[in-house]
Order: sequence, then C-alpha cells, then structure tokens
Amino acid sequence: MHHNMKWALPLLLLIALAAPAAALTMDVAASSSPGSAVTVTLDKEADVTFQMNGGTPYYAHGTSAKFVPHITGTLTVTAMAEGQSVEKTVRITSGSGGGGGSDFNDDDSGPWKEVTLGPGTFNVTAESGETYGVNRRTALGALDASGATYVLDDGWYDQYGTLFLKSVNGREGEGMAGWVYQVNGKSPSVGANTYKVKEDDKVVFYYSESMSAQPEDSPEAIYLKVAFGSITSNGDDEEGSGTAQGRLVPADGPEIPLGLPEGVTMTFGASGSRISVHQDAGGDGDEVIVRGDRVIIMRPGLLLTVLTSDMNKEDNSSTGQVRSVTAELMPAAAGVRGNMILVLAGIPGEGAITTGFSDRPSPEITESLTTFATAEDRSLLGVASVMDVKRTNLKNGEDILGATVRMEIDPAWVDEHGGADAIRIVHIADDGTIEVLETRKILETGDSVNFEAESKNGLSSFVIVALGEREGPATSATTAPATGSETGTTPAPTTPQQTPLWAWATIPALFIGGAAYLMNRKEESN
Repeated sequence: MHHNMKWALPLLLLIALAAPAAALTMDVAASSSPGSAVTVTLDKEADVTFQMNGGTPYYAHGTSAKFVPHITGTLTVTAMAEGQSVEKTVRITSGSGGGGGSDFNDDDSGPWKEVTLGPGTFNVTAESGETYGVNRRTALGALDASGATYVLDDGWYDQYGTLFLKSVNGREGEGMAGWVYQVNGKSPSVGANTYKVKEDDKVVFYYSESMSAQPEDSPEAIYLKVAFGSITSNGDDEEGSGTAQGRLVPADGPEIPLGLPEGVTMTFGASGSRISVHQDAGGDGDEVIVRGDRVIIMRPGLLLTVLTSDMNKEDNSSTGQVRSVTAELMPAAAGVRGNMILVLAGIPGEGAITTGFSDRPSPEITESLTTFATAEDRSLLGVASVMDVKRTNLKNGEDILGATVRMEIDPAWVDEHGGADAIRIVHIADDGTIEVLETRKILETGDSVNFEAESKNGLSSFVIVALGEREGPATSATTAPATGSETGTTPAPTTPQQTPLWAWATIPALFIGGAAYLMNRKEESN
C-alpha cells in the first residue's frame, strides 16, 4: 500500500500541473439603453476593454467594472488574463424614439446605418475650389461620416451660407431632379451644412425626381442614424482606427511630439492638403499603417489618425487628400489618471503637447474656483486633481479645433463629495476664463472612476471638482480669474458678451430671405 502511494503522489502532482487552467469566465449584466451602466463580473483579475462601435477603447483591470455607454450601437467587451481571452457584445438601443417627430418610423431593423459624429469641424472643398469649414454634427457631417462621395455647389454660399449637393456617389442632379434630405421625416428649410443634428436623429439623403417625392419613392437613398462620440466614424472600413487604438501605450516622457514620422510628407494646394506615405515609413519608435482610407501613425503616447478621401497606391507610396485629423494622447505621468483626444486642423510639423498632473491645486486656482462657484450660486465641495496641458506651436481654434478630455479619480473621493452627479471637469483657459464642461461618467472599476468632457475651446488647464448647491441669492457674474498658464499672473475676470438687439432683429430677415430664395428657385425651374 505504501509502495503504491509512493508513486501515486508524484503522478497526481504531474496530472495537476499538466491540467489546463480554468477557463476565464465573464458575466455581463447590461441595460440596453444609453446612459445606463453595463456591469462586467469575472472569476479572476483581468484586463478589460470596452469599445463602442469599434471606436475609442476604454480600459479597466480587476474582477469587476462598469461602463456607461452614451450612444447607441454595439458595445464590445473583451477580457484577457493569463493568456486567455473572452469577448462578448451588447446591443445598446435607444428607448426614447428617434429624437424628433414621434410619428417617424423608429424601426432600426431596416436600412439604417449608424454614424458617429465627433466634435469640431471638418473641411469640404466645393466644385469651385473654395474650402469651407463645416460643423461635424450637421446633416452634411452625417453624410460625410457615412463614407459617401459627394460634390458641392457653393454658388449661393455668399448670400445664404448654403452648400448644395450637386452629386452623391456619382449621381448628379438633372433638371427638377436632385439630392435632398430629411431629418426625422421632415424636410428642413436650410442647407445640410448648417442644419445641426441631435443624437438619435434619423437623416435620409435621397435622389428626388419631383417636389413631392419621398425617400421610399427614390431610386437611391442613404439612411443614417446619428450617434455622438469622441471620434467621427467614416467610410466602410469596419476595422477603422479602433483596432490600432488598442495598442496605444503611455508616452516615454512628459512631452508628446505630434509631427510626421520619417517617410510621411504633407503637401498643400488650392484643393486642400494631401498626405503621402512611403512603404518604408516609420522607424525610431514610430509605426505607420495605411488601412483603407486611413493613415494611422503610432508612437509612445500618441495615436494619430488621418482620414483621406481618395487614397491611391502608386509605386512605393500611397497618397490621398486629407479630410480630417484626430489624435489620441496618453501622457506618461498619467497612468490611468487622464488622457485626451484632439481634433486637429492638420499635422503640425513641430507641434507638441506636454502634460502635468497635480493632486494639490495652487491656492490661486482654489480661490478662483471658489469665487466662480459662488458667482454661479454653487458651492465648491472639493478639488480632486489638476491636469495642466502645455502646447508647443499649437494654437487653440486654429490648430486644435476641439478636444475630449478624460480624467480619473478615486471612487471613495467621489462618494465623499456628493457622488457622480456632483463631479465636473472645469476648463481654465489661458486668459483665466473658467468654463464648466458638460461632464459624464464613462467607466468605473474598484480603483477609479473615469469622467469625460468635451472642450470646444481647446487645451490649457483642466480641474476635476465636485460642485453642490448653495443657499443664497444668485449673482450675475459667470467667470472668475485664475492663474495664467504661461505668465503666472492672475488675469482679470472675463465678462461674457451678450447678443446685441440688432442681431436678434436679423433672424426674421434670414427666414424671409430663405423663403424668397426657395420661391425664386421654384419659379426659375418652371
């Protein structure tokens, strides 16, 4: 008996060592509507990635995590641990209808294609050769994000600010026939380049052969459902830049250069800028990928995505006209404390971003925030951290068209300072102007809570604070001074400008002018 046990124990040990590790399991408890948390539970610690519609990934680590989607579409959840991985998808649908007319068909099972519209603007070039900036969150922005090709007529732009669609996907208007659009079943009276859309709006561009034609009568129609996000989705490349974004790693120093790597060049002309990528581009820490209509440039701390409209490969290089440039940055000192996504007007040759973090804001910043909160009839419950962003050869509003900022803090701090509803990201501009950004909770793990906000006025300093209600009369002031980011002085408070009365008086005139224009067009057609 003892002789058998002598061999049995080593044998059992070998069997145990040879046995495969227990498979990683993941349970996903999900609400199907935007704004509600998706909770992930795992049987062991793992790296978890949340990716909405193949866009920007969000990362977490632990045995549980919560992600709050704010747009509709498909959420992909991936967990990795000890060489094992598991992936699940969750369909996020809106329970509130189409964001517009309640009588409009809200059936998502049809031909609707979801497009994600980021912040900022994009440039379009009309048939005349003139270039115009267009808000991404417009009907034309939705068409652009769908990947459709189009030609614009700017003949009436000087008088009405309207860019007309001359052709879409190669189909050009003839006589009374042409391209028109509807939003939530209604035909706007303004150009697609000026009509601002809302999240969940349904936009249809269709070729109309008569004044009474509807999308279902059209021989060609494009059905789009609008979602808002940090980065605009373009084209039919389903992999997009999201696949590459999972490889973004922290910077190896405080400064992140934004310039072009070796083998990538830019040229500028009357029709806009063009990018050229040699097949051997990259090196020295840079990686360059051409995928479909995108050029993806990666280096530590940076993922730069250039969207083109006509990428062609010739000999040993690929060239295309630049449509948009976005950059995701992960600062070195941040870890999981903060990062940002930028919408750029181009690729600055010598541009760079330097980011610093502090858990102890200066007395000047604290005093300015307190004064601001008082002026807003609020109380400053606490300041969690400061993210100070320095720009080199980059100007807000010119080079930087918009920014999405993410900051993470301790969940215990959030609970002690009024909960997630009290948390705001505050932008302190270079001139000292304080702006409270619309802030939303995105991701929560056992160690941190991630908040996100869009800064339309670019980069400078960002502070994550807790604001509460304050008893007492409200005051009329809306800004307060803060420490200047470059001079170290305290700028004077900024007084907000009000719209003069004469400007309001011009609004009816614009409507009248638009109506007259439409009547003239109809008479000319007859």
